[in-house]
Formats: sequence, C-alpha cells, structure tokens
Amino acid sequence: MIKMREKTQQEVKRLCREKLNKQRNCLLSSLRRQDIWQREDIEPFIDELTRQVWQATLLSQHHWTELEENYSKSELGLRSVIEVDTNGDKGGDEEQIIKAIEKLGATSGISGRKRRKARELLEAIASAGYYGYLVLRRKLGIPLEHPLLKPWYAKFLPLIPSLINPGGIILLKEGTFTVSSPVLLTKDYVKIEGAGPSTILTQPDGTNSHIIQIGDGSTPVSYCTIRSLRVNGNKDGQTDTCYGIYAPAPPTGEYNYYNTIEHCVVENCYDEGLYFYIRNWYWYIHNNIIKDNRGSGLYMNGDSCLYSSNMFISNEGRGAEIRCDESVVINNLVRDNNTHGLYVSCSNTAVAANIVRGSTHNYAIFIREPKIAAIGNRIIFSEYGGIYIDGREECVVCANHIEKGGQVAILLQAYAGDCGRCIVADNTIYSPSQSANAGYPAIYLQHYGTEGVKNVLVTHNTIFADTANRPSYGVEESDSLCDYNRIINNYIEGMATGAIKTLGAHTLVRNNFGAINVKTVTADYTMTWADESILADASAAAITVTLPDPATYDTLVFIKKIDSSANAVTVTPHGTETIDGASSMTLANQNDAVRLRSDGSNWFSF
Repeated sequence: MIKMREKTQQEVKRLCREKLNKQRNCLLSSLRRQDIWQREDIEPFIDELTRQVWQATLLSQHHWTELEENYSKSELGLRSVIEVDTNGDKGGDEEQIIKAIEKLGATSGISGRKRRKARELLEAIASAGYYGYLVLRRKLGIPLEHPLLKPWYAKFLPLIPSLINPGGIILLKEGTFTVSSPVLLTKDYVKIEGAGPSTILTQPDGTNSHIIQIGDGSTPVSYCTIRSLRVNGNKDGQTDTCYGIYAPAPPTGEYNYYNTIEHCVVENCYDEGLYFYIRNWYWYIHNNIIKDNRGSGLYMNGDSCLYSSNMFISNEGRGAEIRCDESVVINNLVRDNNTHGLYVSCSNTAVAANIVRGSTHNYAIFIREPKIAAIGNRIIFSEYGGIYIDGREECVVCANHIEKGGQVAILLQAYAGDCGRCIVADNTIYSPSQSANAGYPAIYLQHYGTEGVKNVLVTHNTIFADTANRPSYGVEESDSLCDYNRIINNYIEGMATGAIKTLGAHTLVRNNFGAINVKTVTADYTMTWADESILADASAAAITVTLPDPATYDTLVFIKKIDSSANAVTVTPHGTETIDGASSMTLANQNDAVRLRSDGSNWFSF
C-alpha cells in the first residue's frame, strides 16, 4: 500500500513537471515570437501574458512614436527606481520598469484612470523588452549611452541610434542582424561597433535599401564611427540602388565632418560598397575589406580625407573612386577589380605605397586632376597599363614599380588640355608585357586633338624588357605637339624598336644609358634639342648644320666632320645668334670637331 502511494505521488510529480515544462515551452515560444529571448531582456508578467503579447504586437508595428509625452516620472512610478550612471548603465534595465509597475499597481485603484493608463503603458513597454526600455528612457529625457544588442533585436536596430544619447556606443554582439530599412545615424558622436566580422548586418530579398546610412540629408552628421562589423548587401536578392554604407548630401553649404569607417568588411552590395555623395570633409577610411560589390568598392566626394590600409578586391566597378582634394591614399591593396584600380579625381593629393594588381584593371591608377603625386606604388598585371595622367598639370609620378602591364606603363595624355609641368622620375618599369611586339611604348607622352604634353621631366627611370612582346620605345612622344620635354639620365634596355622617340623640336634628350644619341647626316640638317652629337659626312657635297634655338636650353652639343673630302661642314646658328662672336663656323678637315654651349643668347666653343 505504501509503495503504491509512493508510486502514485511520483506519477503526479512527473505529470506536474511535464505540465510545467509544457507551460514554460508555450511561454518561451510566445516570447520568442516577440523577439524576447533572455530573462534579462524581459521579466515576464505571467498573469497578463495574453494582453502583453497583444500590446507587443502593436508596438512591433513601430507605433512607439505615438506614445504619450505627458507622463511625469512620478506618475510613472520611476522617480525613485530608475538610476542613471554617467558612465553608462549598471544594468537592471527592465527590472526597474517592473518595480515601477508594482508600485503603480498598488495605487492604481485609488489614483484614477491616468494611473491605470500609466501602468498599462509600462507593461506594454516591458513586453517589448530592451527596445521598450530604450524608448522609455528617451521619452523621460535620460537616454542610454551604451546599449548592447543581440541579433534578435535586428528589426529594432534601424531605430536604436535615435534613442541613445549622442556620444553613445551601440555595441552589437556576434550574429546576423537582418534589417529591412537603413540603420540611420542622424546625430553626431554616435559609434556603432560590432564584435568583428562575426557581427553581420544584411537585408532580406527585395529590400533595395542601404544598410547603414549616415545622415538623412536634412542636417550634417559628424564625428560618427562605424567599426568592427560586416556589411553584406545580399546583391543577388536586390533589384535597385542600395549601398552598404551610405552618406547622402548634407544641406547646401554644410558638410559632414570627421566620420570614421574602420575595421569593417563591406561586401556583396548591389551598388557601391561605400558611397559618400558630396561635401564630406576629414573622413578616415581605414583598415577595411571592401569586396565583391556590383559597383565600385568606394565612392567618396569631399575634401581632405585619409584612406589607408584598406583592401579593395574583386569589385565589378572601380576599386576606389576618390574625389576629395588634398587627401592621402596610402598603403592600400587593390586587386582584381573590373575597371580602374584607383580612380583619383582630386587635386593636391598623394597616392603612395599602394599595391595594385589585377588582370582586368583598365589602368591601375587613373589620375584626373592636377597636382597629384603617385609615389612608391607597386603595380602588377594591369590590362591597359600602370599610371594614366589625363590632361593634368604638375603631377608627380615617382619611385613606382610597374611590372608586366598590359600596354603603357606610364601614360601622360593631353585629353582635357595640355598636360604639362609633370615629373616622371625614379620609376622601375620591368618587362611590360605587350599584346604585340612593338605595340606600345613604356612611357608615352601622347597628344589629343590640338593639345600636347609639354614641359615634362622624364628622368632616372629604369626601363627593362626581356619578354617576347616588347615595348616599341622606352620613351615616346606621339607627335610635334609634345614638346619642350626633358628626357635625361634614364636607363633603357631591351626595347623592340628603339630607346627613345621624340618629335618635339625643343625636347631635350641627354645622358640616357642604352640610348645612342649620335646622328649621322649627309645633307643639310637642322638640329633639334633631341640631338646631342652630329657626325657630318660631306663626302658628296658641302653641308650646313644649323644649331637649335639657344634660348631654349643651356646645354652642350657636339659636331664632327667625319669624311676626308675637301667639302666643308658649316655650322650656323638658329637665327641671328653668334658662335664665338662670328656668324658661323667651318669644319674643313676630317675629324675637325667643335663642342658648343649656349648662354641662352649665343654660342661658345669649348
């Protein structure tokens, strides 16, 4: 009998446990349907669960903006229970709301309708968990500074930045946050920080919106930071314009200042990974991986920005399009993008120490504004070529290593006006592979229309080729519109046609190793500044060698009569200048020679 009673009691306990577990599971399922997953997120009101779930459903439709503003802290029972730490909350969040509910509950019967309504409001807030708590704090004028969010708050995440205190940090735990509208920053001094690439922000199919947006266009936003997270645009699920991180134009005459994007992965976006439209000043884009986007990796229009240590990889547009004057683009890896690697359309900018590699790049570095310095970059396997300066002046291309480019290693083209006063110096151009032998020069000064490339210094470059398809020339001027250039002290080896080709009458060519700057003439000849040494053969008839204009350069020229005939070689000035005070000089005998230098006005022998 005793054993039977013990067995019956055990059975009852078992049934009770099963019933309790079933109730708990039902409760958990109800809460999870409302994105409430942890006890610290919400202390459930068991006896009012049905009503609270209904209220939470309404609140999830974003009716929070309609909450009444006319409840005081005292009426809400919060004056004595909510505590704020100036360095961030100590915790307790919803627990404080629950205490207020209990306090209001004890007095709701004697305090009238407003007290009851206040209690219902608090219960509705509590049923929405942590998000409701943030809303309440904003309503009371004591917003939180450092909320910590988990992936089940993803649908509330776009609204969170407007609820926290400016200067606060939104910390995102690891996991996937799927958002259906942009996470919008409209206040200064806000930071969104994840746990690294394991914190993923993405969007459902057909959303067609940006994932993070800095500003709404009605007011500038500054001093914000987006850090240590992954933005995945789900490009295959979208059909319209959407960027990973986006900043629209602020109002006319205003600017977005000092914003930072760092340690992020931005990938798989329908358009640009990072797109910052206009009037963005002093931004810091650092140490990001920007890859596999349907547009360019980065588009930035502004002023005085720093782009450092980023990776722009396998974007279907440009690796990065930078339209910010007085900026620095340094130490980035740019690889396998489908058009230009770095497209730089901003003056007074330094492009330095970048590695650009990719078989499908048009040009590795494409320069569209004056006064840009491309220094110390390493360029490998770009389809069209290495560095292209498009009709701009006062650019510097210095100490770059360009290897196995597709066509022209360095191209200066007078596309949008004369391209002049540039310096191409100390570059190493190694085995620039060509589509055909003698197809393109290694360094090309190319006219366009009626414009030319002028006053360019090409010096101390090393140009070497040992492949089957070699450059036609080491340095080439396309026609006489390219003039007044100085090609000096370069090392050129292994070209298919010749070392240097010049067509400008005033272009100076001197002291280039590998370039034989000696010309033999057998008839009257007018020297250009590309000529350094003339061997005059007058065996058939007397000839005259006319010197170049002395006003152009102060340098040496050499002239020698090499034949044994009695025919003289006469050396005459360009115009009315003199040679040692005389109007001409005669070389009468074989091996007679003269070395002449101009002082800018006349010629003197040495």
